[in-house]
Amino acid sequence: MSRDAFSNRHPAVNFAFFLVVICCAVVIQHPAYLAVGIFSGAAYYLLLRGRKGLRGIAGMLPIFLILSLLNPLFNTYGAHILFHIFGRPYTLEALLYGFAIGGTFLEMLLWFGC
Repeated sequence: MSRDAFSNRHPAVNFAFFLVVICCAVVIQHPAYLAVGIFSGAAYYLLLRGRKGLRGIAGMLPIFLILSLLNPLFNTYGAHILFHIFGRPYTLEALLYGFAIGGTFLEMLLWFGC
């Protein structure tokens, strides 16, 4: 017995849906779209996996944080310097871009996990 509506559909429909979702996640970098994509991916991931999905999502969050917090160490562009680390500026713009990259990666992990 399947728990989702996609199990009853033709495989081409599934392929088209996931292709569009994943391509949009990579191309559209708007924070609102990332938030909706992460929320939707997490909801569908939890629908498919149940309580075991919480452990999977909890394992994905450290990857998101690592990508987000390490990006400003390599990308020093930005006007708003928060502090210096290893003699390099840690900027707000690079941190926010790191959150966008981490969010995109988290969204990819969630949708590929489905």
